[in-house]
Amino acid sequence: MRTKKHIRECYEILGVTKETPKDEVKRAFKKIIMQHHPDTKEDHEKEGYGEASKIYIDAYKIVTDDAFLTRVEAFESGAIGQNQDCYCGSETKYKQCCKKQGI
Repeated sequence: MRTKKHIRECYEILGVTKETPKDEVKRAFKKIIMQHHPDTKEDHEKEGYGEASKIYIDAYKIVTDDAFLTRVEAFESGAIGQNQDCYCGSETKYKQCCKKQGI
């Protein structure tokens, strides 16, 4: 689920903030993925790096998904969402889901 907490963690994983320009986010991601991608490791070192690289890739996809982040902002500001399905993918109405829980 893509809760506010999860989104914050994605920024932390990449070592960037919400205000970081997209080109710097991309640069940070490339630096991290080069350190953790299994293709950059010797055969005996590859175990475990596949899962780690997936975490970084998923985090990058979330923090660079402008349409999704715009929707999250609209929900949080109250512009949309009170009776719509929550942005986190829970299929619960927003005011009973993330907003009510303060996630």
